[in-house]
Amino acid sequence: MKRVYTNSLFPRQPVTEYMAEISARGRVTRHFHYWLGASGKPYLHSVFTVDEAPRYADAVILLVHHDGRSRTPLLLAQTGKEPQAVFSSPVFAHALAQGANEVHLHLMGNGVGDLKNAKDDLSYLLEPAAPVCRDLAA
Repeated sequence: MKRVYTNSLFPRQPVTEYMAEISARGRVTRHFHYWLGASGKPYLHSVFTVDEAPRYADAVILLVHHDGRSRTPLLLAQTGKEPQAVFSSPVFAHALAQGANEVHLHLMGNGVGDLKNAKDDLSYLLEPAAPVCRDLAA
């Protein structure tokens, strides 16, 4: 069962992504976001433009379309030992053709098993009925 979160700015919108906060006074830059897994667990992601995204091994990648107000995940992948294979794959090119303009990288975990669990938990974001949330800062 999916846990649905809402926020006071958009109370009717389920929250699946939100900006990372480092203190009660404010948020860090646009470069860090949390995506919530189906379990409700938050996963911290570093955000890059497609051209600036580093090719890290053993990372979970969300390729996302960001229109300035909302984010739509288009591809979820795990890089493994050869990250360039993901970045040069036909499915990556297809997501770019669909409008992907951000790469969200999740690097935290205690090994490949943890990253696979994170990828599995985040996979519901790509279901046809997956919710899209509005940026809390917009």
